Amino acid sequence: MFYFSDTHMTNSTRWSARTRSYMAGCAAPLLLGALVTAPVQGAAAQAQDTTIKVHTIGMIGDAQGYRFSPAELTIKTGDGVRFVLVRGGPHAVWFSDTTLVGSARTQLSANMTGGMGELTTLMMVQAGESYTVSFTGMPVGVYQYSCLPHMAMNMRGRIIVK
Repeated sequence: MFYFSDTHMTNSTRWSARTRSYMAGCAAPLLLGALVTAPVQGAAAQAQDTTIKVHTIGMIGDAQGYRFSPAELTIKTGDGVRFVLVRGGPHAVWFSDTTLVGSARTQLSANMTGGMGELTTLMMVQAGESYTVSFTGMPVGVYQYSCLPHMAMNMRGRIIVK
């Protein structure tokens, strides 16, 4: 049996064989990406967990399509962003590593603990599950992200840090 533990799920949460099979298929590209991604140069960043304000972005999949709501959000350095599964899961947020350079990538990676991989949240399958990303210590810029299982359906968004 596959068990997943997080503040939003208990150790007794059991996933169906279909969900486990789906997640195993999602993990292969992540593992392949880990093999071809160059290591980050420079000093390792320390995780930052002091947030000023927490904003919420809903993850939705329904007859109108798959989307983040809002799809664009402007925040301040030090704020947090909570991604909440509203419906139509599973959802997992992946920040595009091709748009992150230097300290931005290093700090965001350090701030995202407990996810499925680098720059990726955990896989959320039930309505109400959430994952909060701290933008403490993050430089000003645009941070593009996608829903890993729904990239082909253009489920994308961006966070602007000012």
